[in-house]
Amino acid sequence: MQVNGVKNGHVYAVGDVPTPGCLVSDKYSPIENSGTLTVTGKGSHGLGVFTATCSGAEDLAGNTALPVHAIYKVAYGFGGFEFPQPGSAVARSSRVIYVVFGLVGSNGRSISRGIGTALARAHDVRATLRGPGIRPVTVNCAWHARGSYFRCTLSIPRGVRTKRADRYTITAYESPGAGAGFVAAPGEPTAVDPETIRFS
Repeated sequence: MQVNGVKNGHVYAVGDVPTPGCLVSDKYSPIENSGTLTVTGKGSHGLGVFTATCSGAEDLAGNTALPVHAIYKVAYGFGGFEFPQPGSAVARSSRVIYVVFGLVGSNGRSISRGIGTALARAHDVRATLRGPGIRPVTVNCAWHARGSYFRCTLSIPRGVRTKRADRYTITAYESPGAGAGFVAAPGEPTAVDPETIRFS
């Protein structure tokens, strides 16, 4: 017996969560009872940490399968980095990077002003710069209601390197709440998180 549809440890964008199910097989005896699926979770508005449990499967020989679980998280979707663009070169002399990105809801549109304001006020949206020669730099992000985006001011550490081979990543993080901690905002192939940049 196994949980299918959702993957253990995976983070899904709200509105894009696969339907959990139970897969039962027995090479020695036919299945008498395919078991039941239970989904439990903590959170609100479809966000948070969820557990899909398959239990009660039984074959004709009377053997009952042990319960199996898949724990996954659901967060707002990632709308993509507006600045800096993935693969771009940032001037080290600029001293700061203004990281700009959006989050989207289950309808595929930008989150509302109220949600964005609440997330920023609770410090539930962050950006982190990582790469060679520096320690990770993490900052909280502010919400800009007019543009419906988050902006995070990252100070450029002195140790950044400017060779073409030296690549750095910027990751947008959010907290779906309910003890989920921070997760990289889940994006589609066209809105990859983290992005890779370099310094010049």
